[in-house]
Amino acid sequence: MGKYTGHIKNGLFLLVLVALFLPMLQSKFKIFNLEPLKGAVQATEDPYISKERWLSGEYQRLQEQYVKDSFGLREPFVRLYNQLNFSMYNQTSAAGIVIGKEGYLYEESYIRAYLGLDFIGEDSIRKQVGRLRIITDSLKQKGVEVVVLLAPGKGSFYPEFFPESYDGIKRGQTNFETYKKYLAKAEINVFDAHTWFGAMKSDVHQKNKLYSKTGIHWSKYGEYLVADSLLAYMSQATGRSFPGIKLDRIEYDSKLRDTDNDIWKGMNLIRPLNDFEMTYPVFHRTGAERNTTRVVTIADSYFWGLYWMGLPKDYFANGEFWYYMEQRYPQSFTTPSPVNKENVEQEIGQNNIVLLICTESNLPRFGFGFIESFFK
Repeated sequence: MGKYTGHIKNGLFLLVLVALFLPMLQSKFKIFNLEPLKGAVQATEDPYISKERWLSGEYQRLQEQYVKDSFGLREPFVRLYNQLNFSMYNQTSAAGIVIGKEGYLYEESYIRAYLGLDFIGEDSIRKQVGRLRIITDSLKQKGVEVVVLLAPGKGSFYPEFFPESYDGIKRGQTNFETYKKYLAKAEINVFDAHTWFGAMKSDVHQKNKLYSKTGIHWSKYGEYLVADSLLAYMSQATGRSFPGIKLDRIEYDSKLRDTDNDIWKGMNLIRPLNDFEMTYPVFHRTGAERNTTRVVTIADSYFWGLYWMGLPKDYFANGEFWYYMEQRYPQSFTTPSPVNKENVEQEIGQNNIVLLICTESNLPRFGFGFIESFFK
């Protein structure tokens, strides 16, 4: 028995050595091909050393942060920590994410938007819409139309599953309701997907989910419905023609695709969470071979799904996507290409339609600076 005890001790000692040195070896030689962490994970650069940085202590602080963010096997250790935190304490380490009832995940900003906790005031919204009306009239004289898409939000779609900590909060006036009222008064073209999604919750959503439990954006099926109806609306509102969308078939999958579980991905857990069987439409473009109605889209992340389904390229005559009015796509995929805010009017003039898309949590910054830049 004694000789086996020695072997066991040696084996345990060897395991301890491996555990101690494996992260260092992984950092140096990249032994394992690890899946990168998802979400807003910033890569920390190895800081350069200088006399000033050393004496002030800045170099030591930056070097400590670099080691912390780049040590070998960081990814599985982070996922293990996050999983234990979630499974044992029902908590998430992802910034801004909260866990609701029955496993529904939310970005907290959407809950605040539904409850009116981010309301910017009726007077501010009235003035912003008034400016947009002036811009709309100015652009119309040059043959450019303005269309606003009010996107829904998971907070307004699933208020019944908010965390219990919100149960006692009374809902107040919201940015969405107020923008909707003043946009209607100003007779600006509005495609209200927010109200439409709410109306579909009792029928369409029962079979083909418009929101998942573990995602934050409208589902892939929801994106298909929005794209199809948006094209029809823009054609009717502006008198311009667009290609159509023809549904070929529908696929159902319990393994969620693309952004349908994007909150879960950003939480960097090990185990998947229970969710719905989701709907995935397969479709093709119909109509004219070449569309000449050019659309520039100024939007938040709710447009990315429509972007990747080919809306700008195949339906908007290769129109650009100005993400948060900051970066223009597709150019920024290869080289950062900021929006020229000093020459907005001329840039817009190269298009036939300006499409403004904003989900409810981003309504406090409606237009993302487009209105302010145009006036400047």
